[in-house]
Amino acid sequence: MLAPPPVASVRGGTVQYYPNAEKMRRAQREIAEQLGVFQLDFDEVVKNEGGKASWLERELSQRDLHLTARGYSRLAEIFYKKLVSQVQACK
Repeated sequence: MLAPPPVASVRGGTVQYYPNAEKMRRAQREIAEQLGVFQLDFDEVVKNEGGKASWLERELSQRDLHLTARGYSRLAEIFYKKLVSQVQACK
């Protein structure tokens, strides 16, 4: 299951998350656990890699919720490694 991307915007140099973003991520996480499926969480990845501001600075993210082509490539690389790790753990 894919969790939503970081739903944030940057206004006046401050990263702002939309009010229901965390509720939506939590609900998806609970459903993934109930169904026994693996969840890939965009927001968690971005936060673990320095946060939205860092991704903006490294030109991995646009100012809205979208990433740049380089950002999506980085995300794919991280998710691929996580997915391979999960598959190997099931062997």
